[in-house]
Amino acid sequence: MGLVFPSHVHACLANDQVVFLDERADTYSALSPDLLSPFKRLLAGTATDEDAEAVAGPLLPTGLLTRTAATGDRLALANIDRPTVGRADEPTRLTFSSDLVKALFARWEWSFRAQWQRPDGYFPVLRRKKANLIRRLKTSPPLEAAVAHAKPMLDTRWLLPTHDKCLPWSMAMTRYLMDRDIPVDLIIGVKTKPFGAHAWVQYRGTVLSDVFDEVRPFTPIVLI
Repeated sequence: MGLVFPSHVHACLANDQVVFLDERADTYSALSPDLLSPFKRLLAGTATDEDAEAVAGPLLPTGLLTRTAATGDRLALANIDRPTVGRADEPTRLTFSSDLVKALFARWEWSFRAQWQRPDGYFPVLRRKKANLIRRLKTSPPLEAAVAHAKPMLDTRWLLPTHDKCLPWSMAMTRYLMDRDIPVDLIIGVKTKPFGAHAWVQYRGTVLSDVFDEVRPFTPIVLI
């Protein structure tokens, strides 16, 4: 039997260290350095039985890996394109409008959700919303449309802080823009030495929610 990640577990290679995100437990963890070589051989499909058992021994009980009898299933790390530029760096002036009120409401709603729900409760909501939106759209909206619709959300930063609130902030912007037919990507990234995690919103390789230099150090581990 082969080894795969359960659907609620994501993994990436950041600075030559394998990092896991378990949506169900809402926890991050890292692979022990002494398992990195056999783990890489598992990824490459060149692992021996001893390699497989060395990796499975500590990871199966934690739920980070599971066995599968399905042929063709392979262990794979996240392969998510990094953004190349940011638009939230551009200065904006606060504009009072009905869209600003709606953006503030979205901020409050998703701040509440993030406080009282785990990721496996609210991520599926955004995944279903995005899948339905992509099926309905005949053409992908231009980047400038996404930038224009993002402005009320960016304006909320004048009224509500976003420091240390990257996940609810990003989820609020994601839902707000999807409601305006912009199928944005919500990305969660990680870094090591020291460990850190960050969430942001991007569209067509352009960061909409953050200053670009803020997301540059992070390796994407989840795309919604």
